[in-house]
Amino acid sequence: MKAKNSNINYKVLIRNFVIEIVIYGIFVTLYFFLVLQFLSIPLKDLYDENLYLYAAVSLLLIVLQAILLERLTSFLLDRIGLRRFE
Repeated sequence: MKAKNSNINYKVLIRNFVIEIVIYGIFVTLYFFLVLQFLSIPLKDLYDENLYLYAAVSLLLIVLQAILLERLTSFLLDRIGLRRFE
């Protein structure tokens, strides 16, 4: 019996992966500059005032960033029509 994944076109898989990495990289860069622009001073003040709250807020930002960027990237890849191998 053949494996279920034996009909995967690896060129398409690699192309889609590279496109996804490029799109995700653009979003991460934009997110970085937005956070740097709007949250750097409030986060610095929070760090100086309450280190434990700063740690909790930072972890929350990391989790929210991951969720937001993954959903946005997946949405765009679906809109573009790239085949996903999951």
